Amino acid sequence: MNKTPIKIATISTSNKGGGGIAAFRLHQGLNDLAGVMSSFFNQITATDETAQIIKVEPENKIGIKKIIGKANNKISLNELAVYNNKLSKLTLNCEIASLPYSSYNIENHPLIKEADIVHLHWVADFVNYPSFFKKIKKPIVWTLHDMNPFQGLFHYKNDEINNTVASVLDRKVYQDKRKFIHQHSNLHIVCLTDWMFKASSNSDILGDYPHYLIPNGLDFSAIKEIDNIQSLKKKYNIDNNNKTLLCVSQNLKNPRKGFDLLQKALNNISEQCFNIITLGNNSIQLPSNFNHVHINHIDDLNELNSIYSLADLFLLPSKEDNLPNVMLEAFANGIPVIAFNTGGMKDWIISNENGILVDDFSAKEFAKELIKFAQNTYAFNSVDIKRYAEKHFNVINQRKKYIHLYQSILNKL
Repeated sequence: MNKTPIKIATISTSNKGGGGIAAFRLHQGLNDLAGVMSSFFNQITATDETAQIIKVEPENKIGIKKIIGKANNKISLNELAVYNNKLSKLTLNCEIASLPYSSYNIENHPLIKEADIVHLHWVADFVNYPSFFKKIKKPIVWTLHDMNPFQGLFHYKNDEINNTVASVLDRKVYQDKRKFIHQHSNLHIVCLTDWMFKASSNSDILGDYPHYLIPNGLDFSAIKEIDNIQSLKKKYNIDNNNKTLLCVSQNLKNPRKGFDLLQKALNNISEQCFNIITLGNNSIQLPSNFNHVHINHIDDLNELNSIYSLADLFLLPSKEDNLPNVMLEAFANGIPVIAFNTGGMKDWIISNENGILVDDFSAKEFAKELIKFAQNTYAFNSVDIKRYAEKHFNVINQRKKYIHLYQSILNKL
């Protein structure tokens, strides 16, 4: 007799961006397995019943204040009006700031009510904390793609530190968020890196809940060997004797990703020793002594992997980051990664083996390591880097770990 499949309600604001892509990949992977059925709830991608995708519309388009007032009458409409008014008036220097309120009452959807486990991912501006954590009676798994679930307004600690102008509002949001989340007792936190694991487990909001370490996974069967490297190099005008550096980001002008530091680092290198490929939205200016090729955003996986195959070194100058998908994609293609010794990068980059960790957080030190790479100081083995990626970031292992987690949670009910 076949067992009833475990029903997972996967919730993500979208299937774009690092967290959204990882969430959608996991959703697709779970549905490839027997014994699990995942439904993917989001704001953007259209409903597709065959792919178990549900686009959720706002339940009340009149405005956030009314819906939140209904969800939690302890918060007055006047207080909510102050929240939104103050946030709109603040001049913030950050990637994103978000409130734990939403006009999407997704907890009312029948498939979420029917689910055995609700799995949250990156849910800013989607999950309405006051009503969601109060109404959901099923176990919740929450995969942390950034720090926002255990912070106030901001999604990374540096943004909180650099925006003291919002400290009063940030503290109030933090206190409310803690109250809303603590309405739910059966919550399980999944972290992608040891760095996030420590930060979350030591936090006042999530510290009392059980934590697990499960990094994102990649489907290595989809990564094909490229046999026309030379023709690709000619296509992109990098068929010379210089090493090629690659930088990939959804938004190349995102301050958190550190491209300003990369520009300063390259200004410290006078030699014409590199080709540099940048891939993503919003091209950045680089010093004229480098052969710079910019490629707009690519969605096709085969085409993306062909670009990775051109690189000798992947550039990841993030000031703060969790587990960037691009780092895993570089490893999977046998490309070493250079990054600052911070965030989740320090958990997975092993200097001299699969990349270079720059200990001093400065453009000058980053430049020094690039020059050493150009001078062949480092000797990386692409086969070993691929094996490392397959060992730690194989999507099959990721799925197995999540299924084991789901089953262990349900067995305790």
